[in-house]
Amino acid sequence: MIFGYAFYIILALVAIAFLFILLRPAKRKNQQGHRPPRENEHVLSQRNDAPKP
Repeated sequence: MIFGYAFYIILALVAIAFLFILLRPAKRKNQQGHRPPRENEHVLSQRNDAPKP
């Protein structure tokens, strides 16, 4: 029983930490706007490099 409770508690802590890591930095990155434009530029360059039908 002890191991079962510990397993669920660890899962809950990991899930909460994962949500915090996903939600908080994502908002900050979107506000700064540094990394997303670079990714968009790479995607656009790849689309432009592809031969058009």
